[in-house]
Amino acid sequence: MVFSLPEVITLGRITGSVKIDNLADPVKSLRCDALVDTGAAHMILPTAWRDRLGDLEEIETLDLRTATQSTELPNEGVA
Repeated sequence: MVFSLPEVITLGRITGSVKIDNLADPVKSLRCDALVDTGAAHMILPTAWRDRLGDLEEIETLDLRTATQSTELPNEGVA
């Protein structure tokens, strides 16, 4: 009789160094390490970064659905 061990799958945490520029004011920018989420469609910035980035052009406002399926309204702690 031959037994085989189940295949071990290791998951990793993938991050990337990201530079975020304010295109209207190139002096205002920041660099951070960001977690890569392959299922994400948008990038959310913390409200605390607003002063560092200055005024950003709003292209579209979206309601956000979290992993728990709750809906967050715009400007509730995110930029």
